[in-house]
Amino acid sequence: MAGLLAALSGCQEKPPVFTVLPTEKFVGYALSGDTLRVAHLLAQYHRYVLHQAVLIDGRETKQYALPVRVVPPDSVQFVTHDLRAQYQWRPWVEKQSVILFVQVEPSQDNQEETLWNIVAVMNERNSLESDLEKALQQANLGKSVGSDLGPGGMNILFEVTDPVSALPILVRALEARGVEQRARIARRLPTTPNDWRYEVVYPVNFSGKFNSM
Repeated sequence: MAGLLAALSGCQEKPPVFTVLPTEKFVGYALSGDTLRVAHLLAQYHRYVLHQAVLIDGRETKQYALPVRVVPPDSVQFVTHDLRAQYQWRPWVEKQSVILFVQVEPSQDNQEETLWNIVAVMNERNSLESDLEKALQQANLGKSVGSDLGPGGMNILFEVTDPVSALPILVRALEARGVEQRARIARRLPTTPNDWRYEVVYPVNFSGKFNSM
């Protein structure tokens, strides 16, 4: 009997291990034509790192991560002052909330475009949207404002009051569902009211293309 209980105990599903995201100490932008440069000074475990990226706008945003730079603790104040001078552009603001765009690729089983798979992906999107919105609402940080399916997969838009606080909550909810490896989270950085330019902020130091359609 003891052996059976031990075997059953070993078969129990293990709880997910949640990622601890770095804390954003500074973010700045520099805009030149269709090219947007971004700098994030992040802190994690008493270590400071500078992440920089170049975003080129087009039919889909191309994001290039630059080499990560480690910043000594005694240089943080100087580096922050220098970044403020270099990155002075700010996104166009209509109201206090910010849009975070969660995009999740379909699972390998549902990649082929069949009616059955489309229905399965739609159901997964609806379930994800409900779970993510619930997590944000419990923290009084935001709500879902729309969702659809597109070339990049399942798209869910959230209007949040504090994107820095909302990001780890969304990541934790994605990890609880076991879909974080298929997910990207982007932050809207509009230059005009009708501009839907995005920067992918999760995974950290993302490089690649992001299709917001």
